[in-house]
Amino acid sequence: GKNVFNFSDSYSRLIYSSNEFFKLTVAYDKEFIGEGLNSLFLSDYSNYHPFLKLDLKNKIISYQSQFHILSNVGTSSSFNYRKKGGVFRKLGVRFKNITTGLFSGIIWAIDDSLGRSNYRPEYVLPILFLRPIEYSLGSVDNSIMGLWFNYKYRNTKWYSQFVIDDLNVKESFNNPSYFQNKIGYQLGVKTLIEKDNHLFYLLLEHNLVRPYTYAHKKPELNYSNYGFELAHPLGANFWDINGILTWEHNRFGVNLFLSYYEKGIDDANDSFGGDIFQSDYNSINGLFSLNNPILQGSLKSNFGYSFSMNYLIHPSNNLKLQCGIQKNEESYLFLKLKSNFNFNYKSWLN
Repeated sequence: GKNVFNFSDSYSRLIYSSNEFFKLTVAYDKEFIGEGLNSLFLSDYSNYHPFLKLDLKNKIISYQSQFHILSNVGTSSSFNYRKKGGVFRKLGVRFKNITTGLFSGIIWAIDDSLGRSNYRPEYVLPILFLRPIEYSLGSVDNSIMGLWFNYKYRNTKWYSQFVIDDLNVKESFNNPSYFQNKIGYQLGVKTLIEKDNHLFYLLLEHNLVRPYTYAHKKPELNYSNYGFELAHPLGANFWDINGILTWEHNRFGVNLFLSYYEKGIDDANDSFGGDIFQSDYNSINGLFSLNNPILQGSLKSNFGYSFSMNYLIHPSNNLKLQCGIQKNEESYLFLKLKSNFNFNYKSWLN
């Protein structure tokens, strides 16, 4: 037979805003919640998909509610390409230079193996934490919670996220490596320096996620979309550190990106907690086991980098000629012509 390749890369957004306090977005796109390079809440690494987003805010309080239609892609034909829903909510409060708040997320199956609909009208309620509703329904849906904290001083912002997928408070003190202590955190800082027509941008970020975080006893309810992680692309059972340094002067620019990570890799038949597409009930040490340290399994480490130079050809649409070298799993040289209509480094600090 013939080899067939089908590729689509289109996205769109429709935004309605009656004033600065209300905004409604209907989109077939990706979404990102956070301040840094990665997010432990919701990242833009997965495929484009439909979603609805509501933003409400004033000078002190902000509230965001999102409804996503996601897809499963896995090794099991029993749930391949079945739809699942995602509800993500974020509440923020600002105190002068400090912003902090809460996050919640729920993943549930929209249709079952027989094609029957399983919509959750209760999840439409504008309630930040849906755990009580989930339990009242006798639900086995996958829910996570989070905290975030940002502090801005002049042109520098420190940011952080803390995600809780499961937590046994008693065992978290007695046995930090307990199976149910599925948590992660992010710490980062970014800054902008302007001097004598020179612009410098700097970002430094560290992430750590414990084994089995984002996984679920039913793999079709894991924290993913179309075979990609919805949060950090390394999934779980890892730590990393990333740095970005950019210099711009007139139309010339230089970009340097450095990244290092260590991750515990699962075996073919055993789950050490790094692969969120496996059931967390397949834990190598047994269900509710006590000894599950971070990086358990086969250790993998990687150092990656990217160095590039660019020249701005057309300022109005940010058209650039760029060349450089990049190394992740493999190394290669590149030369490309790129345009970016939306990105502005100064928006990092807003």
